[in-house]
Amino acid sequence: MKNQLTQIATKEKAAGDESARIILDNLPDTVVLVDKELNLVSFNHCAKERARQYLKKDIHAGMPLIELVPPARWPALPTIIKDVLSGKSRITESHSLSRYEGEKIYENSFSPARNKSGEIVGILIRSVDITQHKNAERAMQEAEERWQFAFEASNQAAWDWNMQTNEVIYSSSYKKLYGFLGDDLKNELSEWQNRIHPEDKGRIEKAVEEHAQSDNPYYETTYRIQLKNGDYKWIMARGKLLSKDEDGKPLRMIGTHTDLTQTMQTKAEIRKMNERFQYATKASSQALWEWDAQTGEAYVSPSFTEMFGWHVDENKHFDQWHQYIHPDDQKDTIETYYHTLRHTNESIWQATYRFLKADGSYVFVSDKAYILRNEKNEAIKVIGATQDVTALKKAEAELLKSNERYNIVLKATNDLVWEWDMTTGEVFRPKEGIKKVYGLEDNSLVKTVALWMERIHPDDVEVVSRVMQSVMEGEHMQTFEIEYRFRREDGQYNNILGRGILLKDKNGQPVRMIGSEQNISLRKRLERELLQNELEMKKRINQATVDSQEQERSEIGRELHDNINQVLTTTKLYLELAAANDEVAEELLKKSCVNIGNVIHEIRQLSRSLMDPTLGDLGIVDSINDLVENLNFTKKVRITLDIEEAIENTLDKNQKLTIFRILQESLNNVVKHAGANFVTVSIGHNNDNIYLQVKDDGIGFLPELVKKGAGLKNITNRVYLINGHFAIESTPGNGSTVKINFPIKKTL
Repeated sequence: MKNQLTQIATKEKAAGDESARIILDNLPDTVVLVDKELNLVSFNHCAKERARQYLKKDIHAGMPLIELVPPARWPALPTIIKDVLSGKSRITESHSLSRYEGEKIYENSFSPARNKSGEIVGILIRSVDITQHKNAERAMQEAEERWQFAFEASNQAAWDWNMQTNEVIYSSSYKKLYGFLGDDLKNELSEWQNRIHPEDKGRIEKAVEEHAQSDNPYYETTYRIQLKNGDYKWIMARGKLLSKDEDGKPLRMIGTHTDLTQTMQTKAEIRKMNERFQYATKASSQALWEWDAQTGEAYVSPSFTEMFGWHVDENKHFDQWHQYIHPDDQKDTIETYYHTLRHTNESIWQATYRFLKADGSYVFVSDKAYILRNEKNEAIKVIGATQDVTALKKAEAELLKSNERYNIVLKATNDLVWEWDMTTGEVFRPKEGIKKVYGLEDNSLVKTVALWMERIHPDDVEVVSRVMQSVMEGEHMQTFEIEYRFRREDGQYNNILGRGILLKDKNGQPVRMIGSEQNISLRKRLERELLQNELEMKKRINQATVDSQEQERSEIGRELHDNINQVLTTTKLYLELAAANDEVAEELLKKSCVNIGNVIHEIRQLSRSLMDPTLGDLGIVDSINDLVENLNFTKKVRITLDIEEAIENTLDKNQKLTIFRILQESLNNVVKHAGANFVTVSIGHNNDNIYLQVKDDGIGFLPELVKKGAGLKNITNRVYLINGHFAIESTPGNGSTVKINFPIKKTL
């Protein structure tokens, strides 16, 4: 057999098959042919070089194969030789260490060598350097392990999809993300497809399919996927097609899933907040803006167009804002803006100026912005809001005019306007008013209510305090008017007329009181003089009336004597004639009856003209009893009378009539206004004085706040005419008492 192979090689060489030799010698792999006795028959140039490199020897034909094999591999060699010579092929892997090239890895293939008749005549050994391939596999394995570790650490879910078999390898982090353990999740594509949210499924499958058919490096999308417990998570899915076959059919795709649930929830909250913010800005009529201090670019919200008519594209740069500022406001507004930016300790800028609208008109706007700074305190961004304050400016102008008019009116009327802040206790009064009304130079003398009360006349303090307290505690009474005396710096007193109104909060608690005061000293003096003059005049008139009544009585007496007596005398004659003469008796009796009737009528008329018929017929005691009984009969009120009968002979006619009229007026007032159930009337005398007291259990009132009507004035005048004293004591809810006393003998 050896001779046969040798002959074959010799023939080849002799034939000069240079092409085959060139090919073998230029192969990067070692090729060796040995006979069945395991001796070298032929080898290529690479085999010769590697023998020199690793064995440090030259190889030659006839050399035993065992000399080319390291001793460590000798035990496996017989089995390999046996298998190959029996017609099998074997592949082994060997490692060699080179001083210059380091570790080398070779794949050794042993194949049967056959002649033309198919007979095995030897073994063909080929050794291929697979170092790079093995290193690549090793690097890929290490990368795969690092990849798995990275996904585990970053909580990313990885998957690897064999698109030919639809087998999907899901990483442990993938299973953990969706609540699966171990083998709970099968390595099937349907596990992923069936858990995509129905609303997202069509879109996602289309995205994956389009990527598989395109040349895009990867795809990225977000959707919802179901967990093991039935809930859904928002995820970001990234995928990449790794390989295709020669026909372009996709073979393998890998990708990751990232949990976006928290992010999506945050985005939803931010979206809601932005919506609420947009609604709030619309409701508050504000335009939001943001300026990048480094690029000069600006952003304005859509409400800017609604408010001013300019499109947002017309305000993309800060310089565009300048042109809309009113020329008279432009310099100051821009200077304050950049001044605030340059001062590193300032973070708020605000200004009010006129702004041009798209229709050519100007509006007042209020700008307020917050400045964001970097670690060097340099302004990097400014965020602000612009509000249309035209209506506010107009209101301020109107308020200014109103205040001017108000001040002019105050100067013209000399009124003092004040305001009491009940939360702080301080009272505001203008200095000019204090001087004119109070006669004070120093405002601090009446800075608080307590200081003010100290200067009120002692006789008026109780009344003023009671009125103020009643206003603050009352449910309905919120305004008041009161007169009092106030001590000036010189110790004298000014008469003051005060008016005010109480303001309460929503809980009904007093918070402020506002009012005005006038110095009415001159008026009061004139009133006193006028009253004195009027009283003197009334006295003269009353005296004249009394004198006239006396004269009238004399005339009536003469009338009784001259007229009525004459009629009665004539009547007497008629009766005497009638008694003496029967023929004319009937006629004379008739005339007598007529005369007597006329006399009666005349006497009644005269009596009424002289005196109240009740007093004239019954006297003062019985007349008052009659008055009380008549009122009790009406059952509108129950009156108890306590009267001393001695007054019947103590009082003169004028006093009797006066006391009757006063009582009559007082009881009428009780019935009409007091709402009383019981009234006590007391009339008697004490030393040289007569007293009258009418006390009821009605609703009561504050006498100082009640304007005097005709009834009270009539009582006052009647009392004054008899030199008496008149007083009313009453408080709300506690009824009232009318007290009158006058001297017995001292009459006008």
